[in-house]
Amino acid sequence: MKIKPNLLKGASGSFHVKNGPNDMWGSKSFILPELKDGEKYTAYFRARNLNSFANGNVSCVISNMHGNSDLYQFKNLEASKTVSINFIYKKGRSEKIYFYPGEAGNAYNCEGIFYNIKLVEGDKDDS
Repeated sequence: MKIKPNLLKGASGSFHVKNGPNDMWGSKSFILPELKDGEKYTAYFRARNLNSFANGNVSCVISNMHGNSDLYQFKNLEASKTVSINFIYKKGRSEKIYFYPGEAGNAYNCEGIFYNIKLVEGDKDDS
């Protein structure tokens, strides 16, 4: 069995995100590496210690470098197990990936920890 490499550099470890009462967009973000235009990719991650405002949910957004032109929004994903999202890479539009506790754009007072973040080519990891 071949284990696909993690394409997302700097994603090892755990990352704490805590949004205040006036912060609806607080997230952990990573710059995506140069990927193949038009190819399918899958991001996997786990979340824990989500507070009651997050309601056990997380969101993931694929956007441009400035975060003002979202290509994909995956909102209110149940975080009780490993979360996976599939997306097609679009050169010039898929530049950053964001992980939010709660609902992206409505994450006031949400808190959580993201870990085991992995990005692989294709629609599943072989590990």
